[in-house]
Amino acid sequence: MLLGSVAEEIFRTAEFSTLTVAPHVMASGSGAAPELKRILFATNFKPHAERAARMAYCLEFQLGTALAALHVVEEDTQDKAKPHEMVHDFLMKRLQRGIPETCVERCKPELLIRFGNAAEEILRAAVDQRADLVVLGLRTSRKSAGQLPSPTAYRLVCQSPCAVLTHRG
Repeated sequence: MLLGSVAEEIFRTAEFSTLTVAPHVMASGSGAAPELKRILFATNFKPHAERAARMAYCLEFQLGTALAALHVVEEDTQDKAKPHEMVHDFLMKRLQRGIPETCVERCKPELLIRFGNAAEEILRAAVDQRADLVVLGLRTSRKSAGQLPSPTAYRLVCQSPCAVLTHRG
């Protein structure tokens, strides 16, 4: 699926947060704005993702939604023999440290670590979590409209089963 030319240009060049709702998401509902009950925040632990985290936690607080935080370890899907337990435990602690204590106490977010292709795993988690919104941080870009955006983010906004909020920072 592709975005329309105007939507693509905005997605590629906007220096602000952008909410993308794919046509198939709107077609599956009543036409009214979807009620946000579950937010999935995907992080790669980079500074732009940490800034997007604050937005996800703020939305959770303001809307009283459920929250899940996800980190995907990029790996070749054919290489399943790697020991994941130590990596999983380390990243789970890293994910926990990034969540404000008030958020932990209030909403008890679900913490998820997955292994594989980032876009595929985020899309799968959005379905598994029945997310109404995926929050994703993007680096502030100096790219022109003719350059390609992050392949993971682009795939998410085109294929997500729910709205995607990309936060530039």
